This record gives sequence, C-alpha cells and structure tokens, in this order.
Amino acid sequence: MTFKFIWTLYKPGTRVYARSFLNEYQMFEVQQSAYADDQRFFKIFCAAFDWDGTHFTCRTYAFRIKKFDGSQSVANFACFPVEYYQNEAGESGDRELRKRLIERGRKFCKLCTEEDVQYDYEGPVMHIGGGLVRPKAVHTDDDPQLVDDEFLERMSKTTQCKQSKVQLLQFT
Repeated sequence: MTFKFIWTLYKPGTRVYARSFLNEYQMFEVQQSAYADDQRFFKIFCAAFDWDGTHFTCRTYAFRIKKFDGSQSVANFACFPVEYYQNEAGESGDRELRKRLIERGRKFCKLCTEEDVQYDYEGPVMHIGGGLVRPKAVHTDDDPQLVDDEFLERMSKTTQCKQSKVQLLQFT
C-alpha cells in the first residue's frame, strides 16, 4: 500500500487490529480517518469497549501512520484491517487470535466486575477517599500529543505504588 491511497483501508465500520495496551493486539472499529493537515501522517480514530471503573463504555482511541515513501505491507501498520493479520509464522487467518482475544476479554470482564478484588500492582496511583486509584490514558506510544490535559493533571497528583495486594477501588 502506498501512503497516497492508505485512506481506502479505513472507512467507518472497518474492523482493525492495533496494539494499544501492553503491546497486545486488540480489535477496534474505525469511526473516522483522515490525513493530517500537513500530510505528515494519517490518523485513524477507532472505537472499543473499555472499563471506566464503574461501567463498560465505548471509548475512542487514536492511531496514526507516519508518512512513508514507496509501498509498505499493510500488516506492518500500527493499525490495520483484520483481513491483513498474519501470525508469527507469516500465515494469514486470525481465528486463533480472535479466540485468544475473546478469552482475554471474558477474563477482563470478570476481573473488572468482581467485588473486593485485590491486585499485585506496581505503578502510579492516586489517593482518593481512602483508596488507591490507577490512572489511565488513551494514546499510542508514538503519539504523545494524544495524551489529554486531564490525564497530565491527574498524573501530577500521583505517587508510585510498589505493594502487593493493593485494593484498587476503580480504574479512572
């Protein structure tokens, strides 16, 4: 695929794979996409369900593909349509990946909705009302401008946690 025609891959409703958290694949649905005003990259805005600490809700994630010369394999893009997925051996077909994602999703739902769960956790936390809360951001590693101001403000009020069996009250 050439950068000039990359827009043809990302119409609204297209299902795509991308690595948004812990370098693990996740399936998203394209909401919209467009070239940046300066044509230096192509932005893809996708939807996926995520836990907000109280409910599962639809969230928007932004991915981008930097401008490139010549052509590149679609499967090498940061975000690509599901039909271009290849496993580690280079074989097409995503049946095993979908099976793993469904199993992981079920486990995630169970962990999020269980009462009084304790976690082994190390990382930034915020002290809120007698409990600890793990902050989150929705962005990709190569696009720091997608970190919102609210997230940066919350991070300035965090401390580092290195305890086992921490009771995380909610994911914010």
